[in-house]
This record gives sequence, C-alpha cells and structure tokens, in this order.
Amino acid sequence: WYQRRVRGTTLSNPFKVGDRVATLGYTGTVRYVGTTNIGDGEWVGIECDREVKSGNDGTHQFKRYFTCDLGRGVFATPNMVSYNEQQQTTTNFVTLSRAVCLIQRLVRNYRARKKAERIKNTPKELQDVDMHAINCPEEHTGSVEKLAVYLTKPFRDEGHKARAIYRWITEHISYAVADFLAMRYPDVTAEGTLKNRTSVCAGYANLFKSLCEAAGLKAVYISGYCKGHQFNKNLPLDQQMRHAWNAFKANGHWYLLEITWAAGFMDLDRQLFVRQHSDFYWLTPPGEYIDGHYPENKSWQLLAHPLTDDEFVNRAFPTTRFYELNVKLIDVTETINDDVDGDAKVRILPPTHVGIITKLLRNDRQMASSYTFIGRKSKIATIFVKTYDPGEYVLKIYGKDMDDKKSKYDLLITYLINSSKPSKIQSYPFFWSEWGMPGHHLYSPIQGLLCIGKVYTFKIFVAEATKVMLVMGKTNIALEKQSDGNWLKENVQIEECNEIKIAAVYTKGAKGLLRFEVEDKKKIKLIKKTHKPGQMG
Repeated sequence: WYQRRVRGTTLSNPFKVGDRVATLGYTGTVRYVGTTNIGDGEWVGIECDREVKSGNDGTHQFKRYFTCDLGRGVFATPNMVSYNEQQQTTTNFVTLSRAVCLIQRLVRNYRARKKAERIKNTPKELQDVDMHAINCPEEHTGSVEKLAVYLTKPFRDEGHKARAIYRWITEHISYAVADFLAMRYPDVTAEGTLKNRTSVCAGYANLFKSLCEAAGLKAVYISGYCKGHQFNKNLPLDQQMRHAWNAFKANGHWYLLEITWAAGFMDLDRQLFVRQHSDFYWLTPPGEYIDGHYPENKSWQLLAHPLTDDEFVNRAFPTTRFYELNVKLIDVTETINDDVDGDAKVRILPPTHVGIITKLLRNDRQMASSYTFIGRKSKIATIFVKTYDPGEYVLKIYGKDMDDKKSKYDLLITYLINSSKPSKIQSYPFFWSEWGMPGHHLYSPIQGLLCIGKVYTFKIFVAEATKVMLVMGKTNIALEKQSDGNWLKENVQIEECNEIKIAAVYTKGAKGLLRFEVEDKKKIKLIKKTHKPGQMG
C-alpha cells in the first residue's frame, strides 16, 4: 500500500509484466496481470525464483496464463504482492544482521582464546582465580574497596585472594614508560594508579598493598634496589635507581611479589610498554629473588643469611628463562677471574634435558666459537674460556629445552671474564650441539689445532655411546672403552689432512661431536703472526 501511494497511482493493480516482486516470503518476476478463473478482480501471476510448496506451472484449472517450471508459479491478489525493493531491504537487513552476529561470535571466540592463552601456563588450581580477575567488569573498579570486594569475595584461601589482586593488576595496569624515561613521577597513590591505569613501580606496589588491606590481607610495601635497565655495578648501591615491590602474608607465611616486572616489560627502542605476564614473579623463592632485588630493610630478603651490599652488587643476575628451565647457579659472582694459565672456568647446574651453547664477546664484538668449550661429564656444566690478551670479556650462556621441538636457545645468564694474561691454549675444538648435552667431556687433547706428525692421546667421556670413532681424512680409528667409562686411544699420530672429527654412535643413531683443525708447525707460526684477535673462525 505504501509503495503504491508513493508511486502516485490509485490503480487497484499497479504491477506489470517484468516487475520484480515479493509475495508470501518468496521473490520472483511478474509473468501475468489480469483476470483469472480463480476469483473476481485482477490477479498477478508470478514466476518465483525457487520452488514453492503447492506451486504450479502458470496454469489453473487447465487454463494457461503464463509458462514456467512446475512448482515455481503462483497467483496472488495485488494486495498480497509488493515490489522487491522492500523484500530486498528486508533480505539485506537479515543478511547484515547475520553478518553482525557472525562477527560478534568471532570476536567473542577470539577474546576467549586470548584469555585462555593468558592462563595456559598457569597452574590448574589458579586458572579459575585468574579468569575471575581478568574478566572483572568495569563497574566494580570505581574504588579500591569496591574492587577488592569483587576480586576476593569468591575465595576463602588467602593465597587465592592475593592471586586475584595480583592478576588484575598485571592485566590492567600499564607501566608509564614516558614518565620513566623523562625521570618524572606520575601519580603513584593506589587511588591514582587505579584511576589512570598507569604508573611506575611505586604505583603498582601501593595499589597491591591497598587492595590487600581492603580485603583483610597483610601486605607490605618494600623499597630497595634492583638490577633493572639502569643498574650500574660500578656505582655504590645508594647511588642506584630505587625500586619498589611487595610481600604479603598468606596462611601464616610471607611471600615476595614483583608485580611491575610480572606485568610486562619496556621496549626502549619503541618507547612503549609491552604487556607480557610472567608467573616467575609470583611467589618467587627468596634465594632466587635476591639475584635481582635488594631491600633497604635486609629482613625482607627472607633469607637465613642475608646478603651484604657488595655481595648483591657482585652477584650474577640470571634471566627468568634460567629459572624456568630449572637451572641452578654454582658460580654466583658475576665476574670470573682467569687462572695461572690465562684460562677461566664457569660452572652452572642445568637439568639433563637442557642443552647449552655459549657466546664470547670482546668490546661488543662476537669472537670465534673456538674461544669457548663445554664439558658436561656430571650434572655440572663447565664452560672453559680462553682469551688472547688481558682485559674484560663477556660470556653469554644460552639454554634450550631439548624435549620441546619448538623451543629455541634463550639467554640464561651473562658473566664477565677478567683476563690478566693471554691463554696458553690457542683454540678449543669446535663442537656440535650434541656436545652441549649431559654426559660429554674431553680430557685430551683440549686444544683445537693439532700438528701434523705429532702424537696425541685422545681421551673422551661419552656416557651413552656404543662406539666412538676418530675420523682422520680417510682413516677411521675406533677408541677403546675403559672400565671407568672413558673412551681412549693413545699414540695417535696426526696424518696430513684438513681436519679431524670425533663421532659417536648411540642407540638413536650416529652424531658428530668434535672437530679439530690440522696444520703443520710452520703454518701455525704463520697463523700466530697474521691472525687477528676476535676474528671469526
């Protein structure tokens, strides 16, 4: 009716053959307009776009009015027919509504997956706590008291209450990178941090303390020093940048907490905060926490024998990956001095499934791999370092979970090697990644450059090998297994060849372990004169 009035016609039947129309939920094309034997008045014959239940082929009572496929013809009075623009609008609206619903469903699924990813590495008993905190509705964040009630109300355990507060802060408070770089303080009160959703360490710590107190938990604000971006081991501790973190009491015990670092990290190149939750800073053991955090009040070290200022400054500072892989420190001081031969040794204790590789730098320049060597006969991994002249070197140790095929070598810890004299060893043998696994140790020859015509004793420990071979040019020499588990071959005279390899046969197959370079004495003297220290081999 509306369309007919708009068209300015008073005809009882405004339709003509060829019009696109809609009727009874079907769309089609007008094929006939006029009287029929169906009833009085004019009728509209329509060929529908799809088959209609009880449809015809354009005939009624054996009289044909138009021709179409059987089941697609219908007759309707004009008041039952409308132009297809309305139907198209309705169809478009329905289509759009369906598209909107699909997009909304996809967005919900995406958000659900992201939320699931945030807790995938979370202990199972804490996942419900985390989801409750992460999904906190905005209407419950108007005040510290209101937020504390919402976060902790579902839980009876004090640890779960503190966890909910911790996870809400790590998920919703961003670090004020611009203020930090400009050396200015934003609002660090609990109320200001909650309102602005951004602050520095003091704001994180104040908000956690206030939320805990509002929930009836005991928590303290700890002030001290940390080995962060601007830590300088050459400055006295009282001249270092200050830091703040927390401790809270749950079920009769005090626990340390570093919410600022748990929330993410600063990308200094782009000058922005990257949110990346790390559970390492949730209930960190005091013996590990002290590697990077030193409280003014030493009692908050929570150690039976607290560290002194100098012990903290000189202590090595592992990465979080170091602890995630369950590696332990043996040499705890960051600076390692060389021995009387000009060599240095660094020891760590990695699990058996963790592979180890190293990198040595001098003046920010990576040196050849022959300057470091690894031995892992026992559980202890010993890294041997040689130097070419006195000075300070940087040793980086990397680790990888060999059981995880998708993992890569990540930085575990950095040591400073203080060399007082050049090493007597010219180079170490090159080693393949298998050598960085437990059960491998080289006794002799330890040098990586062997002389043609000279006689050497090859003694090596390979724990799980069934056979160990020495490959010298076209000659293969089998080492003999000793009663103590070592593999030995004495009086091996070096033939003229480019290199010597040691390979081992395991139940899982053969693996290359070590490679020695071979030169005659005259060429070695020439190399000593022309080789540039630090040059990549």
